Amino acid sequence: MPKLHEKFDEDQLDKPIEVKALADVRDTEFPLPQGYNWANLNLNDDAEAEELYNLLTQNYVEDDDAMFRFDYSVPFLRWSLLPPG
Repeated sequence: MPKLHEKFDEDQLDKPIEVKALADVRDTEFPLPQGYNWANLNLNDDAEAEELYNLLTQNYVEDDDAMFRFDYSVPFLRWSLLPPG
């Protein structure tokens, strides 16, 4: 993201930041600290989607002064995390 005074190349507006071949993408997850583990969610399952919604709403995406908190809906989370195909 350019700073306010910086110019940016308009040819880059609708282009990906990075392009990788599938062979260049990690096929194993990054290690987590002890006590944590990765989980796969089925966001088409209402209970799991609601669990993700509650986790994000109650713990994340809040400004530094705790005055504003994003409240992404379950339909928005599905739309953003379940692209077609």
